[in-house]
Parts: sequence; C-alpha cells; structure tokens
Amino acid sequence: MTAQLPLPASMDAGAVPIGAAASLVEDEEGGRVFVHGELSYGWDAGDSVSRRFAAAKLADIKAGSVAEVAAAFGVDPGTLWRWRQDLAAAGVLGLSPEKSGPKGPSRLTDAVMSRIRSLRATGLSLRAVGAAVGVSEFSVRRTLAMETPAPEEPAAAHPGPPVTEPVQEELPVLPAPVDRSGERAWARTGLVQCAAPVFAPAARVPLAGLFLALPALERTGLLECAKEVFGALPNGFYGLE
Repeated sequence: MTAQLPLPASMDAGAVPIGAAASLVEDEEGGRVFVHGELSYGWDAGDSVSRRFAAAKLADIKAGSVAEVAAAFGVDPGTLWRWRQDLAAAGVLGLSPEKSGPKGPSRLTDAVMSRIRSLRATGLSLRAVGAAVGVSEFSVRRTLAMETPAPEEPAAAHPGPPVTEPVQEELPVLPAPVDRSGERAWARTGLVQCAAPVFAPAARVPLAGLFLALPALERTGLLECAKEVFGALPNGFYGLE
C-alpha cells in the first residue's frame, strides 16, 4: 500500500456525482463514467445500449445507491431495475431499445430462424448468415440467443411401462489431473527413469489427430533410435515419451 490518496471522482468540473466514488460526464459526443478518477465506461452519442449497460453495472457494483445511479442517468429507479433484469436475463442484447411506431411483419419467421441455425451450424460467420437469409446481424444474434422449442411428442395410443434408459456419464471438457507427486519425487531423485504418460477420458481433445503419428513412430523404431542418439535425459518427471 502507498500513501497516495485516491483520485477525485472525475477531472471534469461539470460531472454529475454518483455516490462517493463515481461520476458521470455527458456531452454532445457521448458519455463517460469515472470511478475514482479512472475512466471505466464510455459510449458514443446515440449508443443507448452502452449507456444502459454502464448504468446497470454501476448499480451492480454498488458504486452508488440505485436512486443515485438512476438520478444521474435521468431515469426512475424502476427503469434502472428493469435494465438490470434485462442484462442478467439476455446479456447486452437485452438492453436494445425497441423501435417506436407501427411495426411491419417480422422477417424472423420459423422457417427463417431454422435456416439461420442451420447455416450457423456449418461455421459461417454471423454476418454471412445474415446476408444469406436477408436479415441483419443483430437479428441473427437474437435468433441464436433464443431457445429452440422441443418438438411435441405424439401421445402413445397404448402407453406401456416406462423404459429406463441407461444414464450416460458426462465427461469433463478438461479432466482433473491425476495426483502423481510420488512419481515426480522418484524421477527427480533418479529412482525411476521417468514417469509413464497417463491419459484420462475427456469430452473434447483438441488436436487429437496428432496421436495417429504414435503407431508410426513405434513401428519404425524412431523412439528407440532417439534414445540411442540423445541418451538418457537428466533426472526429471518427464522422459522422452
């Protein structure tokens, strides 16, 4: 810890204070939020989504009370509460304001949304998917964020006894490492030449195709040749394998 005092809430004389630590500065170029003198949030003029995000996060981190944050942003506490709920439920997309005035028929029909999900599954970017179906990138994001309703199963004419399906164990994406402290100590002191590799089941193994080279290395004898060329490695946990 140093003896340096915290910076003032804002360097701008016209800033609106938010509690004892934050301040809001808005002008024709946009807005900025300072926390202890450091710029924490910023948005351009007309960017209502980023402005609402800053207000919601200031309330979440308790930079000021809900009433103080709402007053600084010129809204009532109920509106700020709704922004926080929308952000928690749908992320930043939930803060997008709805357009006022009459609305035309939505282009996001069931067929269009199904095609968006199909194209996205092929690896296309959001922009490419939107261009292919004739909607905006925002519409593609909104479609992918929506849950796909499960198809309704037809009722069985003669329901029989419930079928018990075997429960499949879910594999971790990255398995927990095996405790090998004993082998580490033995290899470090030279009691064993090296510790043998240990593999654990995983849900996803990046670059797993590299393992296809191992049989060829074993078949051609390159591993034994490498041992003869390089000799024994210094005492340690990992060996040449």
